[in-house]
Amino acid sequence: MDDTLRSVNAFLDMARSYISQGHASIVPRRKNREFATEYGLTGEHLCAIVRKLHAVHRRNGPMEESDFAKPPGTLFDFLKNEELDGRIRPLYIKLKIPDGEPRLLVLSIHVQDGAED
Repeated sequence: MDDTLRSVNAFLDMARSYISQGHASIVPRRKNREFATEYGLTGEHLCAIVRKLHAVHRRNGPMEESDFAKPPGTLFDFLKNEELDGRIRPLYIKLKIPDGEPRLLVLSIHVQDGAED
């Protein structure tokens, strides 16, 4: 874990910087794809949601990558209400900045489990 990213504000500042530089990727997990498809969202829309995160949205973190098969890095997860199709939906968002790599990975972005109609 990068000690400079232990603060949620420092982490989010770096995340926004990587998004602005075009160094952000949405991990193509099934839940992420289904969420984007259901609401007609592009990668740009998803990154715009991430840009609007603030410290008050933090759920957990900082955390270290626990899967030894994946590169080490700093992770945070967030819950944020977002208006989609005229309704407020609670979104679960998990972000990672890999150690030593200038990029942001959006590991999860979807409606929080159990919050669907």
